[in-house]
Amino acid sequence: MYSLLEKTTVKKLPYPFVVLHINPKYHYLASDSTNDILTKVEYTEDHPLFIKFTALLTHKFFYRKQNLTLDSTAKKLKTNRSTLSKIVNQVTGKRFDEIISEYRINEAKKLLCAPNAAKYKVEAIGSEVGFAHVSTFYSTFKKYTGVSPAKFREDYKCPK
Repeated sequence: MYSLLEKTTVKKLPYPFVVLHINPKYHYLASDSTNDILTKVEYTEDHPLFIKFTALLTHKFFYRKQNLTLDSTAKKLKTNRSTLSKIVNQVTGKRFDEIISEYRINEAKKLLCAPNAAKYKVEAIGSEVGFAHVSTFYSTFKKYTGVSPAKFREDYKCPK
């Protein structure tokens, strides 16, 4: 198993561990006795899975899917929910659902103030950005902006 990996013994630990360098940016701890990977030491924004995740959100507008879950996103990225969750949490300091909500609310703010926004009801904009329920859209919007979508439209002189 170690033939493809560079091994470095960590001598300061009270038990035998080996640091496996698969890629210089990512370090794994593995037990000498079992060869099981126990802990990922560091995920960064340069991690390939995190790059794919952000591309999926920013370029494909994946956050607009109403029934979006951590599981469905992990499946789309060909990984498991645990790995995706760890990467998102570690790199952003936020939970998956918080990231999705932020993308949705930022998009809703743009749509509320778009030149042709007057012809759309606030509820339709919430649905367009991925909220399945009007009440969830209103409460999440208020949580992130401090005002309701209608008040936001009014306060920021958005078209009515």
